[in-house]
Amino acid sequence: MSAGQLFQGRAARLPAEVWDVIVVGAGIYGLPAAYFLAQRHRARVLVVEDNGIPGECITVNTGGIIRIAYSDLDVLRVAAFAREIFRDPTARLGLSGPMSLGFVPTGWGRFVSAGAVPGILGELAHITGGAGGALRIVPIREYLDAQPAGRRENLRKIMDVDDSTHVLADEAGGFADGSAALDGFLTACLEAGVCVSLYSTVTEFLREGERVTGLVLERWSQQRGEREVVARETVRGDRIVLAAGRGNGALVRAAAGWEMPTFTSFHQIPFIRNSPDNDFAQRSYRVGPPGAHREVEMTDAPVISHWRDVYFRPEGDGLIFGTHHRELQPDDYRPAGGVLSGMRVGLDQVMIDSLLAAMPHFPVLSSQGVHLGRNPAEIPGGAYYMNPEELPFEGEVPGTGGAVFYAGSGCGTGFKLGPGVSWLLAQRMTGVPFADRVIASSALSAERATYFYPPGTSRDELLAQFRPIAQGGRLIEMGAAGIAVAHR
Repeated sequence: MSAGQLFQGRAARLPAEVWDVIVVGAGIYGLPAAYFLAQRHRARVLVVEDNGIPGECITVNTGGIIRIAYSDLDVLRVAAFAREIFRDPTARLGLSGPMSLGFVPTGWGRFVSAGAVPGILGELAHITGGAGGALRIVPIREYLDAQPAGRRENLRKIMDVDDSTHVLADEAGGFADGSAALDGFLTACLEAGVCVSLYSTVTEFLREGERVTGLVLERWSQQRGEREVVARETVRGDRIVLAAGRGNGALVRAAAGWEMPTFTSFHQIPFIRNSPDNDFAQRSYRVGPPGAHREVEMTDAPVISHWRDVYFRPEGDGLIFGTHHRELQPDDYRPAGGVLSGMRVGLDQVMIDSLLAAMPHFPVLSSQGVHLGRNPAEIPGGAYYMNPEELPFEGEVPGTGGAVFYAGSGCGTGFKLGPGVSWLLAQRMTGVPFADRVIASSALSAERATYFYPPGTSRDELLAQFRPIAQGGRLIEMGAAGIAVAHR
């Protein structure tokens, strides 16, 4: 197998050939899908990425939480499949040499209150039963007593531990650094012979009758802050995978005329410094494969998912803090900052209000280390495409003659599920019988629910899908990473 190539710049020209598969988007769905198709199924694959860095648009700015706790046990199994790739990519991907996806094994815990959330312990028992011993339900006192002294004190500084009664503990969980994960998948793709065209924007799709047969892309460069188109190329492929995150809705519309009930919600992720009043105990984690690992010093804490709809995870010697944004926003939304006690700061008003509401239950949010930012650019975040059921999915796009497929969408679930969803898509595209797939279930497939709506479907009709089920919609949960989706 010959090595793949990167194409970028004015002089770059793609080979004049028909590719087996063209993947649009080099993120946490696109790169794994390209790798599986090339390495396991010997497909000739081209990846087209609009930016100069894989996943630059969204993925590298998110929490990257790796957990398996989902109420839908088929989804749990896909998450467990993906987690093993993060934990040992060299073996799981069949690579020739050691490689890291930036996984940090901090552990993960979902802190719940049996009194505040009736039935939650039964729900957790359902999840642990499906996890085959990989998860444990532990009373909060027992959980704290089992922690090293530094971690135990850190947890008390982060939250009111008496606000929870139990912890759903996943000792094998943690998080993955977005940049490291995508760099690793890119390296794996190139080793498998995948070609990647960077700074390349898809402008139209080609058809022969009903079948989509290729696309037109424009390669661009940055000149004085403005994009300048430096080349225009026609690329043909037997099949196309749309894995462009928030760009997928527009691509489905361009390729097939069909609509998707996916809309934008912008999430900001404040950083909490290790200020003197926090004084977090630190811990060294081993990141990467044996013999090629590196030691990373971080705040000694698990990734925390809390029943009050917030999450924390270590970041350097501090923490990042996340919460649900339940408001759909225009695709071109940009945060304009918010107002706190009459002072304009970088965080948008939704995040400020969420932070203030959570503050009484989380001492760390009242510390000197909370970084509010002077403008929105100082606070990392991402614009998430959201569907009514939160989860990503894979499937065939109708109206394309069986040539175009889809992988992605959902809010805050990409890292947890992306590689597993991409594996399911590769199995679909290569004709693996349904019963022989990673899970013989449609839990994450387009067959499970209606995700594509005929041309002419109005925005109001699509928005109606975000109503609760009791009101005729499909909304189960809309929010950020770390909260299990409660459906079976």
